[in-house]
Amino acid sequence: SALPMVGFGFMDNTVMIQAGNAIDCTLGVSFGLSTLTALRAAAFGQVCSDSAGVLFG
Repeated sequence: SALPMVGFGFMDNTVMIQAGNAIDCTLGVSFGLSTLTALRAAAFGQVCSDSAGVLFG
């Protein structure tokens, strides 16, 4: 029963990192956002990864 959780963990973190990076690279660079605002982009990346995790689960 642990194997699906390990798979979910890898997928969740991969999507979170990629989505946060994409948001930061597009919106962060375009608007010259600060580091604090970049952390909010990471939060939006977490929302994307959680949604993907629920859908793939």
